[in-house]
Amino acid sequence: MKIFLKKILREISPPIVVRIFNKLKIFFLRDHQTSFDGVYDDLSNIEDELPWSQKPWLDVQNKTLNHLNLSKKGELQEQKLLDFELIPSLLISSLAYRSECNIFDIGGGTGLTFFKMAPSIKKINNVNYHIFDNQELANSGNFFLKQVNHNLNIFFHEKIEDDYNFNIDMIFINSSIQYIYEYENFLLDIIKFSPKYIVISQLPCGEFETFYSKQNQRGFSTPIIFFNKDDFLKVFKNNDYVNICDWPVDEFYKDDFFKNFPDDLKIRNTRNFVFEKL
Repeated sequence: MKIFLKKILREISPPIVVRIFNKLKIFFLRDHQTSFDGVYDDLSNIEDELPWSQKPWLDVQNKTLNHLNLSKKGELQEQKLLDFELIPSLLISSLAYRSECNIFDIGGGTGLTFFKMAPSIKKINNVNYHIFDNQELANSGNFFLKQVNHNLNIFFHEKIEDDYNFNIDMIFINSSIQYIYEYENFLLDIIKFSPKYIVISQLPCGEFETFYSKQNQRGFSTPIIFFNKDDFLKVFKNNDYVNICDWPVDEFYKDDFFKNFPDDLKIRNTRNFVFEKL
């Protein structure tokens, strides 16, 4: 009932009122821009306010795109890559050096990661980079692409089709699978494409039973999954993929990121994984 009433209030309130309310909530409750509240066995008591389509998130993504260095001629300049961006960049470079390759980036937003990686990939013209995310983020990515003086092969899609007339060489899922609630079926579906590599980055996982929590993202809530690491890895092991790389993301989640959490469920780092087809 509580979730239902909140939905009604949001629908009848003008957008500016909703934005002001969320900013005040973050300020007075001293919330982080991202934080986690509570431990749940299922999704029924967690409202999904679709933060990834809301103005605060879109504003952040546009601002980050605009901070990318372009030369006077509009050429992308080399960027310092974060640890979870470096490994995909190396794998894509290796694939592209040999021949034309197709990369699927699930939850790739505006294409920010690709725009950062592109200047470091020597055979970038051999890369067909497909991004799957919502239309609002795609619009921002396409607008930025028009400013770039380079014929990058980047394509934005809202959904994955059942079949393609080309091979998929690598699937990259960065900080996204934890928001796909039928995640195991989803993973099985993408494994059917038999890519050489599957890269999962920024995965919240640990030595606990899989559970849900409510994530605050700039004032809007969404369910998020915290995975049992071994159970997650079994999906790949049971489908002829071997985990060839596993390391923690260079970040630190402090105690005050978590509300109503027992200490043994608080993670300090998310993790990155690289799986290779046997």
